[in-house]
Amino acid sequence: MRSLRSDALALAFGLCSILVVSWWLFSGQRMQLFSAEQLPVETGFYGVEPLGEREGSVRWTAGQAQFSLPNPGGRPLVVLELSGAMAEPRYLQVAGALEVELALGPEVRRYQLLADEQPHEALTISFVVEPFQPAGDPRELGVVVRTVGIYGGGAAPAIVHGGSLLLSLVLYGLLRTSLRPWMAASGTGLFVIALLVGYSLRWPSLPFAAFATLGGLVLMVTLLGYRVTLPGWERWHTPSAPVAAAGQRPSGIIWLLCLALLVAYWGQSFWNQLYIHPDLTLDLGIYLEAGREILAGRNPYATFGLDELIIGVSFVYPPASLPVFAVLALLEPSHAERFWLLGNLVIYLIALLGIYAALPQQAPRWALVALLGLGFGFAPFWEHVAIGQINSLILMGMALFMLGQRNRAYGWVGDLSLALVILIKLTPGILLLWPLLRGDWMRLVRIGALLLLLCLPSLAIFGITPWQQFANIAPQLLAGTPRNPYNQALVAQLVVLTEHASSAERIALGLGRGFTLMLLGSWVLVAWRRRSHHDDGSALAYGVAVVTLASSLIWYHHLIFLAIPLAWLGFAAPTAWMRWSALLAIGLMQISRWLEFGLGLPPWSVVGGYLLMLGALGIWQTQTDKTSRVGA
Repeated sequence: MRSLRSDALALAFGLCSILVVSWWLFSGQRMQLFSAEQLPVETGFYGVEPLGEREGSVRWTAGQAQFSLPNPGGRPLVVLELSGAMAEPRYLQVAGALEVELALGPEVRRYQLLADEQPHEALTISFVVEPFQPAGDPRELGVVVRTVGIYGGGAAPAIVHGGSLLLSLVLYGLLRTSLRPWMAASGTGLFVIALLVGYSLRWPSLPFAAFATLGGLVLMVTLLGYRVTLPGWERWHTPSAPVAAAGQRPSGIIWLLCLALLVAYWGQSFWNQLYIHPDLTLDLGIYLEAGREILAGRNPYATFGLDELIIGVSFVYPPASLPVFAVLALLEPSHAERFWLLGNLVIYLIALLGIYAALPQQAPRWALVALLGLGFGFAPFWEHVAIGQINSLILMGMALFMLGQRNRAYGWVGDLSLALVILIKLTPGILLLWPLLRGDWMRLVRIGALLLLLCLPSLAIFGITPWQQFANIAPQLLAGTPRNPYNQALVAQLVVLTEHASSAERIALGLGRGFTLMLLGSWVLVAWRRRSHHDDGSALAYGVAVVTLASSLIWYHHLIFLAIPLAWLGFAAPTAWMRWSALLAIGLMQISRWLEFGLGLPPWSVVGGYLLMLGALGIWQTQTDKTSRVGA
């Protein structure tokens, strides 16, 4: 309890210091004036042209136009110099950060419009006017814009506070793995304050949300990778326990066979990349669109439920993730794609290192090489990268939670990682049953506090409305889409064999629900039976398998979560047949896309693969006497 009190006091001090400095930095007034040449236009503007010798330059708009201004904070005052360019009044509809109708005359006039406080760094303003086409001019013209000014200040936009808070919480959690509470809070405060000072001095050329959030994410991933590499490095240099009855060294034929299988394994991923992935929808585009929608004040979940296959082509993650996607939406799409790709690769590497570091000492030393070779060649991972999914982060969160359970020095980073992925996918919350049944109340309190804290940035920036919108879609989201042909859950593969609305379909749905309940019940039994065992890795690996397979909606790229149970089964299982079953399960999952798209067969190889893995893991959990000998 004393440790929790120290963390709470240190974190509160750090956050208060950041808020005080932020208030001081943004207490003054800010202004920016844009000429026609400098106006940050987005759509609907023609090129710059002279208005007269003394009138300066102007831009014509089309019938619809849009531009963005930097948010100075507080209630911004927007000053527009506009002309309707015709003798009779023309009525201009101004929307976005401002909602007003203006009557424009033939001369350039100045209009001063006071907007409400805006939470974002950019104020998007759109014009709508009835266009006209002058004689001899092929263009449809709207209104004339000469200059635009923005004035404000007194308070930072909410997204700056939200980004600072999110960055501070995650950075503190990482520094806390190596430093005492007050040192971690001081380091967090100094780093975030330095970013705020840089943003204040360089406004408006330096966007805080993109700079601080993405820069902070790079820093955090670097620190996290370094921290996870340390136990992996120690694990690599620790000699494995001697094998009880070593057999003869594999012959040359065995090595050639292994090499051929590895080539075929990687070849399947290359085949998928060439023939399957180019036709898949880019999920990153869905995330970026959700970011743009929430920045515009619209419902990011509006497309959910429009048709039967909508899960997978609409945004479905909880609102706690929206600040990150809003930041990505501020970047150029090509830059966002590169950042997301690099982040996915690095985070997946950290996840594999975390899995390796958590393996018991009896696992062979070459497990790291095999894990990296098979992990980076795993076809679901390639598909996950190709469509820009977020599953690497979820895998890393569960892997680091396991590492934190087995190595208390990583308790903080494991709890923070699990809290983060729960707020993205919800279902990893099933793993909380493990500390609950073990009576690890401090860990549960810490994860609960982190869950609440990680929700604050979204609430501070976007309010309660996105949470209400998410609550409206949650029942349908949890129900899944069993009849989707690309859904590789057991219930989905049973349902597609039946006629819609038939008694056979009802039986298939019942079997699917029974399978889910059986998995959840087995996880409760495993966690209860193994709650006092020192070796908790295999039980948690079984829990990760349940998290993945109990869902009624399993896409092919979701199978990367099974890297955790497959690694434990392949490198730490007490019997040879269990280890071979892991290899066979991987092979069955690997060839699925070739069977589906090459031969037109249903994905039953995936179902067979994960059921084989699940069965072997389940039998392992019943062998407590053997398991205890394999423990770390």
